[in-house]
Amino acid sequence: MPLVSKLRSQVRIVGTPAYDINCGAGCYYSMIIARQDNDAVGLADLRGKRFAYNSEDSFSGYAAPAHHLRQMSMKGPFFGEKLRTGSHRASIRAVTEGKADVAAIDAVSWRLALRHEKSAESARILAITDALPGLPFITAARPQWRVERLHLAVVEAMASLDSESADALLLTGFAQTDEADYASLGERVRLAMAYPI
Repeated sequence: MPLVSKLRSQVRIVGTPAYDINCGAGCYYSMIIARQDNDAVGLADLRGKRFAYNSEDSFSGYAAPAHHLRQMSMKGPFFGEKLRTGSHRASIRAVTEGKADVAAIDAVSWRLALRHEKSAESARILAITDALPGLPFITAARPQWRVERLHLAVVEAMASLDSESADALLLTGFAQTDEADYASLGERVRLAMAYPI
């Protein structure tokens, strides 16, 4: 969210990593998770429960679930308690250890957690948020030709990865994105942050 809330006039977008998460090139979404033994059928069943999130300035961990609830026309405040964890991995643990009932985890972090975080096996996906442009690589404000050179350098660097390394990172490429691709996020963030999660 800092890109659309604080940095917009100070930086240029170089491009956006593309990941193997069943989403278009350069996009991502969040998984809203609960414990396997939680009997909630949908997010609406978790009103008044404990919500774990990585940070207030995280789109995937905080604004995306707020926007999702807003789209469901849920009156806020929705959750009874909020727990700031500092990372997606810690949010997964908070849910699986019973410190929280629900959390939103970006799709890349979730897929990696399923590989490397044993506790993720004790969680299940309850809902999936809308797909949006993913976290871009940025650089200081500079001429377009320099941004294009940086983009090509990143494309070449990613193409040089062996398949095992690319798979370990879930990387499938580097999408050509620019400021226009992120223009609508500012309003979405504003509306999401106005929702009393």
